[in-house]
Amino acid sequence: MIDPKTGAGKPQLALIPWGAVIAMSRVLDMGAIKYGRDSWKNSFAPSGFADGATKYLSAALRHIAVAAMDPQARDEESGEYHLAHAMCNIAFVLDALTSIVVPNSEKHD
Repeated sequence: MIDPKTGAGKPQLALIPWGAVIAMSRVLDMGAIKYGRDSWKNSFAPSGFADGATKYLSAALRHIAVAAMDPQARDEESGEYHLAHAMCNIAFVLDALTSIVVPNSEKHD
């Protein structure tokens, strides 16, 4: 018998690495103060999804490039790991992909 609380098809949120989520949250807190809470969402209007995705994926790649040379490197302004910044930027794009309708002309397989 499948336990309905942990049954098939339900996300296993206990598998999430919470240390990484906490680091990402600290970056988001700083961003909310600097830019405004959820201001990143303005970059993902359905008609301009690709521009927003390019903006945030480029930022993520810049942080990843620094972290590739030194995984313990921290962002000069925030003091947080570059990887936490990269996670935020990637999360913005992924959230937009799962939350808005992206026009077919902008979808790529």
